[in-house]
Amino acid sequence: LNDIGRKQAWAAAERLAEEQWDAVYSSDLSRARETAEIIAGLLNLQVTPDKRLREVHYGEREGTTYEERLARWGSECETLPLGREPRERVLKRGTDAVSDIVARHRNQKVIVVSHGEWIEVVVSGLLGLPVPAHVDNASLTILRHEDGQWQCKLFNGTAHLRRGRQSL
Repeated sequence: LNDIGRKQAWAAAERLAEEQWDAVYSSDLSRARETAEIIAGLLNLQVTPDKRLREVHYGEREGTTYEERLARWGSECETLPLGREPRERVLKRGTDAVSDIVARHRNQKVIVVSHGEWIEVVVSGLLGLPVPAHVDNASLTILRHEDGQWQCKLFNGTAHLRRGRQSL
């Protein structure tokens, strides 16, 4: 995370500290993990990493800029598969992870820190509905699992980022 990302993570942590939480899970990739550790530290909880919470793997596009992709693959660079992880695979690993977390933490409140497209795919799959195609960094999405059904209470909430910590 850069300084802006850390400020955003602190703002999310401060918002989440307004409630009681039982566990924090995170993707094991560095930015999500650092965000989760900032949140968990403020809540006096430990982070449980889970590889299934990782962002979509973009294949050959991974780690490239748009300009680099354009130079290498031309104007179709954003639509070519190039080894990109299929949506169905992301959905399967994501819903498997969420199902395992729910089973471990029945009647508890859990924070899951992941990545934008992963959140879009998994939330859409859990709800059986399309969701807006953008998730902001350090935004909050609140889901409730009750009687075998998922409900979305908030998607991509960012109010805490506007009122959050101004300095580290």
